[in-house]
Amino acid sequence: MAYFGPLLDEYAINDDEDHVAITVHCDARVFRFLIDYVAARDADPNYEPPLSLKNVVSIVVSAAFLGIPPLVHACAHFMAARLDAVLRLPLDLSCLSDTVVASIEPLVPVAVLVSLADPRDVLLPRLLRMRLERELADPCGMLAAAFRCTVCKRVVVPALGDHCADADVGLSEHGELVRGHVRDTAPMPWRPLLKALFAAWRSWPRIYWALYALVHALPCAACDSMFALASLTTCAFHPVAFNSVVYPCCGASSQLARGCASRAHAPAPTSRRDADKLAVLESRSVALAADADLVVSLIASPESLRAAGSRLSSLDAAALSEDRSGSDDSDDSVSDCSNDQPTGATTAPPSRGGYVPRLVTKRAKKMAYGDLVHDSEWRSYLQSDRDAHAYAMLASRVNSVTSAV
Repeated sequence: MAYFGPLLDEYAINDDEDHVAITVHCDARVFRFLIDYVAARDADPNYEPPLSLKNVVSIVVSAAFLGIPPLVHACAHFMAARLDAVLRLPLDLSCLSDTVVASIEPLVPVAVLVSLADPRDVLLPRLLRMRLERELADPCGMLAAAFRCTVCKRVVVPALGDHCADADVGLSEHGELVRGHVRDTAPMPWRPLLKALFAAWRSWPRIYWALYALVHALPCAACDSMFALASLTTCAFHPVAFNSVVYPCCGASSQLARGCASRAHAPAPTSRRDADKLAVLESRSVALAADADLVVSLIASPESLRAAGSRLSSLDAAALSEDRSGSDDSDDSVSDCSNDQPTGATTAPPSRGGYVPRLVTKRAKKMAYGDLVHDSEWRSYLQSDRDAHAYAMLASRVNSVTSAV
């Protein structure tokens, strides 16, 4: 147990005694498990501990604290394989250290993550936040490869190809007429973007899946091209067959135009990784497009994005500060936004992570979102859950905050 190493080293330097007494305040059964594990591991390096859902959380917390990496590793594998059951345990999973969560995160596939529901919203957000951090730090990852096209204003990844429907016609090295993306030389503002999105949404799962949908693509069997998960309904086609020169439906050149109308893509996964992406698309297709559109609109102006993120974050910090101070001002009373509805309104379905911070003061809501919660349009959302309209409203509020900074 690495935890006792410095203590024993210090004692060995300052005392010539052969024995040392250490008092440990710990659950007796847990500590006995740890002692038995260390002894069994010394005898057999391949020893597998008898873990169960009843003891794994207590064991991994103690193992991480006392410094037993092999046991932490074994517990992480056990929990990752049964994560859905772990999330339903009647335990406070906030006690898991960052070391433990970081050990679990790489072991959970995307298809499992998208199917999970965290009743207390504790462990799953931490897993997705750590996955975002890991992908941001990966120089070969999808986020690192993404760039913004200065012509179509979209976020582009290499898997989508180089075709840009809005670009001017050019000539390729093979003599073909092409329209290519024009890469924005400015780096992608991922850090300011995360800051602004978290201030607005207060939901790491929602942020993660919005970015995931922007930078992951699937092949389409209908148009024979790749499409981003956030662009499911952009399969271009011509409703009328073309002749040798132009399409009669729109008059566009048959050599350049891919389609004058759009429909839903027909995903055609060709690998296990594609199957995971399809699982994400099937699970969250409605929210992905709207969230990704807002992300793209924020990326379009990096300077404004940084200003908006700073403004929203400071307001949110002020809200939390007011909450901790316990003010008795009725206008500063703490409220849960999921329940902040007009009297007599029907209960709204739970939002995907919340359109406004979950726990803020009413005054901070008014400052950050222009008294959004009292708008008649917002009340309509609370009663009908009109996602697209609510997202558009949030985008306009963020833009108004940006322009005011």
